[in-house]
Amino acid sequence: ASDSSGGEDALDPGARPLFEALRGFRLERARAAGVPPYVILHDRSLRDIARRRPADLDALRLCYGVGPAKAERWGESLLAVVRRH
Repeated sequence: ASDSSGGEDALDPGARPLFEALRGFRLERARAAGVPPYVILHDRSLRDIARRRPADLDALRLCYGVGPAKAERWGESLLAVVRRH
């Protein structure tokens, strides 16, 4: 199932480089785990992270689709991607 919709999920141009970097991060993790990328995080989650630019784990957990388990597993790595962009 694809979650690539427009409308409220559309990104402003300033968030696009971060979104693409997050997609790269997701692809690396998916390949390492031998799973499809959406198992790691959906595009909608990556768009929300790119839009919100969370500064810490508490803020990251507020992003769509990022629960305690994903925040625990990938949180610091995701935040590092956000900080670089």
